Amino acid sequence: MAVLHATENLTVNEFLALPQSEEWLELVDGEMVVTPKPFRHHQQVACNLAHLYLSQLALPCESEVSDLFAVME
Repeated sequence: MAVLHATENLTVNEFLALPQSEEWLELVDGEMVVTPKPFRHHQQVACNLAHLYLSQLALPCESEVSDLFAVME
């Protein structure tokens, strides 16, 4: 995982205002981190685990394994 060091930490709003990128970028403690995309095998394992987990729930729900965007405060 590569960390792009800037002279100042980025805020969430500054990070969200950046242009779209083909790379997966994360903001961790004000630093922009380039995360490698998972391999196909990783995605298959994640999907199988999600299916096993969701099959144990009594509530109807849907799952999707895809790119994820989340803002955690």
